[in-house]
Amino acid sequence: MPNSTKLTDKSDTRAAEAIVAAGGAAAPELLEWVQDINWPVAKILAPFLASAGSNVVPEIRQIFASNDDTWKWSVVVGVVAKSSELIALLRPELERIVHAPTVGERSEGLEQFVAKLLESA
Repeated sequence: MPNSTKLTDKSDTRAAEAIVAAGGAAAPELLEWVQDINWPVAKILAPFLASAGSNVVPEIRQIFASNDDTWKWSVVVGVVAKSSELIALLRPELERIVHAPTVGERSEGLEQFVAKLLESA
């Protein structure tokens, strides 16, 4: 993690700001702090993670394969939607969400958001 700064909880905005200010590559493990886009640290880290490109793709694929639909929503809205590179790299997974959403993805409205995202990409 940049500058060895560690987040302690979802409200640790000081540490989140220090991580972003330190620059460098976004560590994929920071995605765990974007499990809910409403968390204070998520609002700071999501744009930073969006700029990480292929560095975070394997972890995002793992999130998409999980049953945590809130986390999927947060990652799509807060991270993937802010990066044309991530949209391109994750297109197969995004297409799956649109064409074969799980019950949970459908209840979150994720397939509708992703369909609009892909139309505008």
